[in-house]
Amino acid sequence: MASVGGLRLTLTSNTLQVGGAERQRVLLANGLAARGHRVTFVVLQAAGPLAADHAPGERLDKARASFGRLPAPADVVITGCTNTEVAYAWTARLRSPGRLRWVAVSHSWPPDEGHLYRGPLRVALRRADALGALTPGHAARLRAADGLVASPHTVPNGTDLRASLRPRPDGPVRVGCVGRLEAVKGVDRLIRAMAELPPGGWSLDVYGDGSERAALERLAAELAVEVTWHGWTSDIPAALSRLDVLVIPSRSEALPMVALEAMASGVAVAAAPVGAMPELLAGTGLLLDADPARWPEQLHTLIQDRVEQDRLATAGHGLVEERWGLETMLDGYESLLSSVVRGENTVGT
Repeated sequence: MASVGGLRLTLTSNTLQVGGAERQRVLLANGLAARGHRVTFVVLQAAGPLAADHAPGERLDKARASFGRLPAPADVVITGCTNTEVAYAWTARLRSPGRLRWVAVSHSWPPDEGHLYRGPLRVALRRADALGALTPGHAARLRAADGLVASPHTVPNGTDLRASLRPRPDGPVRVGCVGRLEAVKGVDRLIRAMAELPPGGWSLDVYGDGSERAALERLAAELAVEVTWHGWTSDIPAALSRLDVLVIPSRSEALPMVALEAMASGVAVAAAPVGAMPELLAGTGLLLDADPARWPEQLHTLIQDRVEQDRLATAGHGLVEERWGLETMLDGYESLLSSVVRGENTVGT
């Protein structure tokens, strides 16, 4: 990795609510600050519970900023690809007295057909100094869908969770999911699959909240699936410590943080084949079929096989230790920052 000296960095996020994307931003900001960069974190909409997780010190500004009041001058601004964050980067560039470089990082997966980013947003992203992707497969999809990554540069998500593999308690296999209760997260598909399993031998826990919660509770009652609804939690390690199998039934994902966190915690992961999940779970997790009608059979087989659960937990734990840790993420971002500072453009035109 090319070394990069202490830079003045501005990182953005729309919110600091409890969510995987927000946890990744906080980890990144804290990690870059710990490596000697002067980090200003800008919350563009509403703050939230994760504001308390920011590292203390002068190098991390926790104050909310608005378009009318930009933070201290920066060398590079790092944003996501939302309309608000891209507009902020353009505004910051216009008001910057010097050469402000802009790194946009995509956390969304392009559709099978058509563009992920449309209209003015796609045009604006083409003017970034670099656009980061989460995996090589993600970079390839962005290039095919939007022509945005001319020279792919991956900046993987990472986790600082380093739980030890733990003995599994006797009793029912504890199946669960963690995330927003919105249609895109597919919790209804998990409930329908669990309804087809023989009763006994498993329990189902759901951590999260959202607009679909009431409908999901009704669905579970109609299908006679007993679910423990925990609501929002900011203590992801504690939630994962109560599970044997984490299921990610999403209709769309890129690279969910909770998958990495579960693997780091020694929890077997089963996931729908969306986004980067086929890349992540190759040999280290259960990749569910594209047709949810096959999920009951697949989940039943995994629930019955404690040896396979242990194998997946061990393999996933080892993979995160090797490739998806916090230091790997920080190395990827510093390598990208170094190329941007040297003027090596990586966005298509």
